Amino acid sequence: SDQNKNSYKGMIDFKPFYLTADFNYEGLSSKNLFNENSILIDLINSEMLNNKNLSAKLNLNVKDITNINELKDLKLKILIEEGNIGFSESTIMWKKDLKIILDESFLTLDDGINLIGTIFLDFKNINNFYSSFQIQKEDRKDIKEISIDYVYNFNDKNFSFNNFKINNKQNIEL
Repeated sequence: SDQNKNSYKGMIDFKPFYLTADFNYEGLSSKNLFNENSILIDLINSEMLNNKNLSAKLNLNVKDITNINELKDLKLKILIEEGNIGFSESTIMWKKDLKIILDESFLTLDDGINLIGTIFLDFKNINNFYSSFQIQKEDRKDIKEISIDYVYNFNDKNFSFNNFKINNKQNIEL
């Protein structure tokens, strides 16, 4: 598809089954994407994507998240291999100040749908980031990078975090 705003390109091989596709959008709303009634959640719950014979490499590129003003430039990389679903190397920008990177991120279906991995917060302009939250200058820390291990449970809509590292130094107090 070659539309003015959105484009789709891909290839399907049937023996063995392999799908590769690039989806490019000017804007996309996140409002219903992770809703419990969304097609994405239904697809994951069906365990159809956990088929050992299914392989796919999908790239979703979105310039603007329409209902969240600060988020833009989503690059969601989905890799499906032998029943495993990964999201490593996916990124999104918060304004121009912060790049959010998913590393070693994958879905599990143990005790519901869980997204597990490490998130890196790479600060491009920490002062602009702080000013967005009106943090006093004397309270601002010089942060370049934050690394956090996380688990997000889609069923309970709960996040849990551990193993915090700030500027590559572990802080056990967090």
